[in-house]
Amino acid sequence: MKHTLSLRGLAPSVLVAVCAAFAGSAQAQSAQNDNATTLRVKATISDKCRVSSGASDIAWTIDPADTALSTSPTAVVKFKCTKDAGFSVKLDNGTAQSVQRKLTRNGGGEITYTLLRDVPTQAKGLGFGTGKDIEVGLRATVTPAQYQDAASGLYEDSVLVVIEP
Repeated sequence: MKHTLSLRGLAPSVLVAVCAAFAGSAQAQSAQNDNATTLRVKATISDKCRVSSGASDIAWTIDPADTALSTSPTAVVKFKCTKDAGFSVKLDNGTAQSVQRKLTRNGGGEITYTLLRDVPTQAKGLGFGTGKDIEVGLRATVTPAQYQDAASGLYEDSVLVVIEP
């Protein structure tokens, strides 16, 4: 059963008394809450990416007498990012710190090469749970013109792969 209070037809003095009673009740309730407060609980999840599995080395053996284009060995970097966070995969210029990538040999000599990055199939982070890795492939290529006159020995470069949200 629903009860309603109608103030129609009451004398003005009665209305003032009813209003004063409600005001007194509100003040009493306010006074009772002087010893209470509201606690807000918050959590902020930051955009973050973390490499979960670094790339293995890209390495190949080159026969300088081979005039065909060398194979393009690959490596894969696996990483995780905060769910739904956008990310970018950047490669620095390597140890040569120039626009042209170079494999250098201890004692002198260099071979220019190209390093390509595949576009990940995932455009946003999947979270940090099990099975949420995103993969980006890296491919290095050299042409016969780049290595046919190179001295024998080990040529190396070191490239930093940075994943940022």
